[in-house]
Amino acid sequence: LLVLKIRKTLKDLSRNIRQFFTRFGYYGSKCEYYVIRTEVRIPYEFRRHPIGRKKWERKLAYWKEHGEFESKIIVRRRDWMLLDGYSSYRIAEEYDIEKIPVYFVD
Repeated sequence: LLVLKIRKTLKDLSRNIRQFFTRFGYYGSKCEYYVIRTEVRIPYEFRRHPIGRKKWERKLAYWKEHGEFESKIIVRRRDWMLLDGYSSYRIAEEYDIEKIPVYFVD
């Protein structure tokens, strides 16, 4: 129960920090930021189309070998909507990676 309360508190704190940085524009577009995966919004179009088996296997093998994603995760700054890097996001989701590296764009 205590762990759940701590997780909720950290998630609320993360959301408040995200809102602050989003409002005041501190997320630059040339830097990599680590954010909580579940905070990134996924467009319906991405969820609707499955990733091809060969592409999935190639991206997963790259991640396992190098310890980083083959494709950058690109997120729109104003609403945290995923624009590119869905396969990398899915790997993070599949392996329950809590914080993911993203790049913000306007």
